[in-house]
Amino acid sequence: MFPALLDFWDAFGVVVLIIVFLMLYRLFYPDIVKSQMVAFVITAIVTFTVVIPYPWFKYLLFVFLFLYGFFWTFKPYKW
Repeated sequence: MFPALLDFWDAFGVVVLIIVFLMLYRLFYPDIVKSQMVAFVITAIVTFTVVIPYPWFKYLLFVFLFLYGFFWTFKPYKW
């Protein structure tokens, strides 16, 4: 396999991890948890216990959170 392609997927995985962390924090903080610190701790625990060890879950959560953000805040079905 090409080494540059492997480096791309590793870098893409890190970018997806950062996006998932921010989207989970955004999901927890204003709606579910009222404290910023508690939401940050919950997001960190979820990230370190579930998202990092299982790469397939990272991409699945990315797709779910993207679709949640797209259809919940953008609401294209109301056009």
